[in-house]
Amino acid sequence: MPMLEARVAKLSRPHPPRGCAARPSTSDPKQSRLSRRVVVAALLVGLATGWLAPAPARADVRFAVTTSPAHVTYPGTRHVTFTLAMTSGAQAERLTVWMRTLRLADGGASMYFDGWSLVGPGRLLGSVGVFKHPGCSPHLGNPFHGAAPRDEAVSLELPPESTTRLLARYTTGVFAPWPGAPLGMTFAVDPARFYGPGRPTVTRAFTLTPPELALTAHRRGVRIDLFTRPHSATNGGARNPRVTPGRAISIFGRTTPRLPGQSLVLRSWDPGARSLTTIARVALDAQSRFHYRGWRPRKPGTYEIWAFYDRPAPGMVADHRCPRYVTIAP
Repeated sequence: MPMLEARVAKLSRPHPPRGCAARPSTSDPKQSRLSRRVVVAALLVGLATGWLAPAPARADVRFAVTTSPAHVTYPGTRHVTFTLAMTSGAQAERLTVWMRTLRLADGGASMYFDGWSLVGPGRLLGSVGVFKHPGCSPHLGNPFHGAAPRDEAVSLELPPESTTRLLARYTTGVFAPWPGAPLGMTFAVDPARFYGPGRPTVTRAFTLTPPELALTAHRRGVRIDLFTRPHSATNGGARNPRVTPGRAISIFGRTTPRLPGQSLVLRSWDPGARSLTTIARVALDAQSRFHYRGWRPRKPGTYEIWAFYDRPAPGMVADHRCPRYVTIAP
């Protein structure tokens, strides 16, 4: 081990303290050999425990991503698998890979993460999962559109000259897809985190994105973009904008896809209420936009403002959007 020998030579010939002249060594040869053995033993302990681990060599791993099946239908297809193939070179490699589901506009995901598996000689060193629950409404059971996203990371060791495949499995087809909704996931190599002994040898961060699923949808959901003037918040926290009682609040937005001539119903959850209150039914114009100017809440407290597509046309399903929050000042 050239690196170890260089360190031993340096440590066994220390420089004299400042202010002292170097003098010929008069130490016993047996004591010198004993000192070198102690230094070697300390270095070996450091290497074994990781506090003196050598810097990792340049990683040599080739990656490839695939999607199966490549085409899905709604309703119809229920399961999809995304695969990351990792082929190592002449040395063993260690790395951490995150599996992350692509998100919808309201924080949900189009697919449920079902788990992962390894195929090949690679060895799992550790893993961690992150479950996310998008905030929507405490009153309606938090009904965001889609699935609660779940990300998971695995730290792996790949033997030399081998190929290991990481398979990420998802359930799809539970929710009618929004137009343009992402149907896919990413594999992200993360050298900043390692859930196992030692250190990663793949030290560059990068993301690999399998081909997104091609979709044939016989029924679709409706994405509703919802806004207010004065501005409102997308959560019910204490920093919601304050509005004076009785001030007119405009509620406006648009839908995707365009649904000219159709309508939405605007509703609110008022402070202390036990159910939603209808504000108005609004028609969509030729660009699928809506605008209502006459809402004047007066009771102090925080209001949820909702929009529902409740009269679906053929090929569409009833849908909604997470609420906006506005607080009427006391």
